[in-house]
Amino acid sequence: TLLQQRRVEEALAGALRKARAEERVLILVAGSCEDLEDIGGPLRQAFRLEMEVPRPTEAHRHFAIARLMGGTVKAKAIPNGQGDAVEPCLGTAMAKLTAGLSYTDLRSVCTEVLISHPKISLEESPAPEVSQLIEQAVKRLQ
Repeated sequence: TLLQQRRVEEALAGALRKARAEERVLILVAGSCEDLEDIGGPLRQAFRLEMEVPRPTEAHRHFAIARLMGGTVKAKAIPNGQGDAVEPCLGTAMAKLTAGLSYTDLRSVCTEVLISHPKISLEESPAPEVSQLIEQAVKRLQ
């Protein structure tokens, strides 16, 4: 979020000002992990600033998928010709299938889909082979 970005900027700027004033060498270290529990206490205490980026919600995933694949952000369903039943469009289906993935993982899934189907439209109903490709890509990342 913008507030988190400002906190990081303020922390980095403050550390740089302090290092310049004291004429010390400043070493910046950034770390990244999937789960903070993976990092031991002493290592975690070595960092002055800790920032958590939550996993994207379905709406955020849908927006990210649309941006990554060059489509639109509209969520819609496609009538399947059987009364009131509808099939989700590819963008909506991908957002549902990628639950729990990070933005980096979403980029990997989108890239894999685009490599296999470069002219795919997010607003069409996904073909069975595309759905299977997405499911396989997600399983590899979990």
